[in-house]
Amino acid sequence: MMQPEFRHIDTILLAGTMVIYEGQQDATERIPSQWAELMSRPVPELHSATHVYGASPCTADGKLHYFTGIAVPSYEGVNSPARITIEAGEYAIFTVHDIATLRDTWIWALREWLPQSGRRERNVPEFERFTAPYNPLRASGPIQIGIPLEPSE
Repeated sequence: MMQPEFRHIDTILLAGTMVIYEGQQDATERIPSQWAELMSRPVPELHSATHVYGASPCTADGKLHYFTGIAVPSYEGVNSPARITIEAGEYAIFTVHDIATLRDTWIWALREWLPQSGRRERNVPEFERFTAPYNPLRASGPIQIGIPLEPSE
C-alpha cells in the first residue's frame, strides 16, 4: 500500500453537522445522504472544495460519529448544529484518488500501517479533507486522510 506524508497541521475549526451511526455498515450506507444534505445548503463556502471536511471524534460508545462541514476562521457568529476542532500537531496524511477505496484505505491505515509504523495515534479527531476538484456529491478524488500522531521520540 501507500506510504503517508507526515505534516504538521495547524488548528482547524470546523462547522457543520454530526450524525451518530450504529456501526460501520450503517455509516457506509448513510454517510452519502449526510453529505448530500450538507451540500444542498446555500452556503458559498461549501463549494470551495479545499475547505470541506469529514471528521470522526474519539468516543467510547462503540458507535461511529461522523462530522461533515467546512473550515471556518473562528466560531464567532457561526450558526452551526455541530462544531469540531482538528487539533494542531503531526498527522500522517494519506491521499486517496478513488473514493471507492476510501473505506479500505482507512481500515488498512489504522489496522496495518499504524501498528507497523512504530507510531501511536493521538486521542483527537481523525479527518478527511476533500481537495479540489473533489465534490462529495460526485464521489471522486483526491481525498486526504489525516491520522493524528503522538509526538515521535
